Order: sequence, then C-alpha cells, then structure tokens
Amino acid sequence: MKEKFKKHFEALQEGGAFKGLSFDDLNDEQSQELFTSYLDTLDEAIKETQRKLDESNGENETVKQELKTLKDEMSKESKDYATMTYNLAKSATANLVNISTSPLDPKKAKLIEEAKKVYSDVVEAQKTGVSNEFTVKIEAVKAATLTTSVLDSTIGERDPDIARLAHRKITAADAITSKPIVRRDMGGKWQYTDQSAASSVRAAAQVAEGGTYPESTIAWVEKEIKLKKVADSIPYSDEFFYDFNMLMNEISNFLRVNIDLQEDDQIINGDGTGENYSGYLASIPDFVPVASGIDDPNIFDLACKVSEDITALEGSKYQPNLIHLNSSDIVSINYMLKKDANNNYIPIDEKLRAKGFVVVENNSLASDNMILGDNRFVHLINDGMVTIRTGVKVNNNDLEGISHVSISTRKNVLIKDLEKTSFRHVTSISAALTVLGS
Repeated sequence: MKEKFKKHFEALQEGGAFKGLSFDDLNDEQSQELFTSYLDTLDEAIKETQRKLDESNGENETVKQELKTLKDEMSKESKDYATMTYNLAKSATANLVNISTSPLDPKKAKLIEEAKKVYSDVVEAQKTGVSNEFTVKIEAVKAATLTTSVLDSTIGERDPDIARLAHRKITAADAITSKPIVRRDMGGKWQYTDQSAASSVRAAAQVAEGGTYPESTIAWVEKEIKLKKVADSIPYSDEFFYDFNMLMNEISNFLRVNIDLQEDDQIINGDGTGENYSGYLASIPDFVPVASGIDDPNIFDLACKVSEDITALEGSKYQPNLIHLNSSDIVSINYMLKKDANNNYIPIDEKLRAKGFVVVENNSLASDNMILGDNRFVHLINDGMVTIRTGVKVNNNDLEGISHVSISTRKNVLIKDLEKTSFRHVTSISAALTVLGS
C-alpha cells in the first residue's frame, strides 16, 4: 500500500507538486491531498478503460477484467479515504471537549460550544455510517469583513475580446483592380511588350494621285518587372507556445497587418531600387500647373486640370477616375471644405463624383500631395501566396528555446512604361492652386 502511494507521490513531484517534501514527512493534510490526487488518477483510468471496453462493444475480456480490478480498487480506496477524513475531523475537534471558558468572554464561549457540537456530530456519523452535513453559526468577534479586505484579487469576469492596436487605413491595394499572378517556376518575373515610342512614327499624310505613299514605322520593346518580398517575424519561447498557444493566432494577425501596412506604403512610395516596389511616385510624371486665371481655385478645379493634362493628347485611351489624397487634405478647410460667400459649404465631393472621380484616402501619401489617374493601367502583380511559418529556428536559438513565427509575400506595382502617362503626381496642392489662380 505504502509503495503504491509513494510512487504516485514521486510522479507528482516530477510534475512540480510537493516541492521540498519527502514522502515520509507528509503531515495529515498533505497525506489527504496525495490520497485525493490518487483517487482522481484512478477515476481517469476507469474512464479510459471504460472507453476501450465500449470500443470493443463489451467483448474484450481482458479490458473487462481490468475495469473490474480498477473499480474494486476505487471502492476500497474510497472507504479508506472516508476513514482518513473522519480521523482528521476527529483529531481537529477532540481537544475542544475539555476546554473551559471564562464567563467574561461569552462570544468565544459560544464559538467553542459550536465546535463541540461539530465534534459530537462527527462521532455520531462515524458510528451510524450515515453521512451528515455540519453547519456552525458564529457571531462576529471582530469588525465586519469588507471587499476592500481582499487585496490584489484576480477574480473577475473576463472580456473575451482582445483590444488591438489601431493603424492607418490600408487602401492602395484595394484601389488597384488588376492583380495578375506570376505562376510558379517563372523566375518571379512579369514580362510584357510595349510599343516603342522612340522608334514608332505615324507618317500618314495627304497624297496626290499617283504620288508616293508615306511610310510609318512601328517597333516593340520587351520589358520585365520582378516580384519583391515583404516579410516580418516575431520570436517566441517554448514556454510561450505551451502556456499561451491561444495567442499565436493574434501574433499571425499582427504580422499580417504589418506587411499590409508596408505594402500600402510601397505602392505609393516605393522607389524601385533594391527590394522596393516600383510605386506610383517613382513611376508616374509630375503635374506641371499653368496659369489659368481661375477665381479662388479648389481641389475640383485642380482635378479637372490634371485630368485635362492626361487626356489632352491621350484621351482615346485614358479616362482618369482615381484620386489619392492624404486625410488632412480631404478635411482641409482650404481644399475639400470650401465655403461660398454666405458661409455655406460647397459640395466639392459631389462635384468630383459627378465628374467621375473617386477620392480614396491614403495616408501613405504625404499631405499636400495628390495622385490622379486611370486605375485600369496600374497593376499589382503577385505570386498568389502569403507564407506563414512557425517554429523557425535562427542561429543558436534552438539551444535557447526560442523560435520565430514569420510571414512573407511577394508583390510589385506594375505601371507599364508606355502607360505611365495615365497618372499624374501633384507635388504640392497649395502651390498648384496658386498657379491655377494666376
């Protein structure tokens, strides 16, 4: 019997329980704790054995006998546990029988009388073999206990939602309608053909009867653009993965937002060098405003002039419809929120929509800047994958119990060389408006 409980004690110690104690030095309360744990282990063994028996439809005689042995042991140990509990209760109250109290301390006297009654009830329950429930009514002998008496309590209802960090709106990719896929084994490259503006000549002319026909020239040039990788990672310990595995999805979502924010910035500002995207500002020409004599010009006037600059010579192909603005310019009293002479707001946004423009807020674009063009001619090429890896080991981190969760994706912005004129970049809205008004 002793060896059985000793082995259970040693198993619990390996799991971190009963630290600093030896089996032979356990007191009554600790022995009761060990006994309870052993009964729990027996109960789990019975449930697992019953499950095995159910799987065999009750026909496995070996398992059936194993289940009977476990149940017999549970019955015996349960009786021994009841005896132990009784002995503990008896030893805890027996010394109260002979206590005498002073008549000058009636409250304490009543407390001891109640304890004596519990003792007699315990003895009676043991004699009759019938369980009993004991209630002790004690008058307060000190000041009332308040909730403020419980210091540093961790008890409370838990909010199931995790509050997450806010970030700027991510809009650049959503404003691009074309997202072609670079297939596997294509070298991560997108190739295309442009007509050569430098080598192509339109020579059509009026020709007299019998005259020589003019000759036009047309040429093509092959171009390509490569995918660029955006990546991020977060290290985590073995213990974090074991104890807080429910937060691993939060880590993945956090990393997803990080690469989306980086991608949004690259679509606007990537300069095309190294691993940077070939973003709008590195690809499209700047708008050069000219004096137009417009009275008190606003963003609607500016948008119309930029659109005119795009379509004047290339209107057969381009129909500008997309405007990117920083949020500070969208709410600016000098731009989108103009007032008339009677302080009534002029619905500039309605005028822009009537003209066919869609204003998209993007705070990757610096304030006082504008991008305007035909969004049919900007493309976001990608390999169609977002790769998330967990358990990645770096350098000697395997020895340190540190792994990484990483995320990566490969994309790039494609505005074909011959179609870069489908957009314009206004480098200073305020300066452009000043010129338009002159």
